[in-house]
Amino acid sequence: MLPRRGVPPTTAPDEEKLMATRKVLAIPGTDGTVTEVPYFEIVGAKPGPHFTIIAGIHGAEYSSIAAARKFVAEVNAAEVTGRITVMPIVNGLLGSSTLCNSS
Repeated sequence: MLPRRGVPPTTAPDEEKLMATRKVLAIPGTDGTVTEVPYFEIVGAKPGPHFTIIAGIHGAEYSSIAAARKFVAEVNAAEVTGRITVMPIVNGLLGSSTLCNSS
């Protein structure tokens, strides 16, 4: 849960904020190259559902990229139930000839 603007976070100052972990998804292309896609994984303090946030799907969607990055920077995993995967930008991957062309 994101804190409202002007409202202090719910964690005590001496509590360590659990952060998102940066990872890389390696996608092999048909030509032998590998495309690396950065993403973030937030594992909550309690088990639960898996939620995925995907941004930057179309070329001019800068606000979704900024929102995803802000979410990752502000989320506290101690307040999350389950797991959240955030891919801030995926533009260009689906149209890549090395990823989708089977010829």
